[in-house]
Amino acid sequence: MSVTDFLIANWFLSIPFLILIFLYVRAFAKRGGQRISVHEATSLINEGAQVIDVRESDEFDVGHITGAKNIPNNDIERRSNEIISEKPIILTCALGQNSPSAGEKLQEQGFKDIYIISGGLTTWAETGLPLVTD
Repeated sequence: MSVTDFLIANWFLSIPFLILIFLYVRAFAKRGGQRISVHEATSLINEGAQVIDVRESDEFDVGHITGAKNIPNNDIERRSNEIISEKPIILTCALGQNSPSAGEKLQEQGFKDIYIISGGLTTWAETGLPLVTD
């Protein structure tokens, strides 16, 4: 019996299982904020969004988005008072994997309008967008 045959024969088990998988993936994808492309991020930045880079300071110093504030992920709760709650927040890290946990911490503190750059600064640089050093 193939997998397809099993799923068809046991549709009453298969459908709820597939729904649960869909809901889990959907919830995981929104963890910590809405994922956006680098182009969407540049539009939000041009409209006044603030960029928070959650990498460690030595990584930040090598290159970051113009105007970004460096608040390492481990310090995000303690330094959240440095973030303007009324403005959209764009979180970024090297690959887009650490930003969601920072976003969750900010959401727990009541911050809204949190966005995460898909692929992080790696994708930003690959797209040809500039990184600066201060």
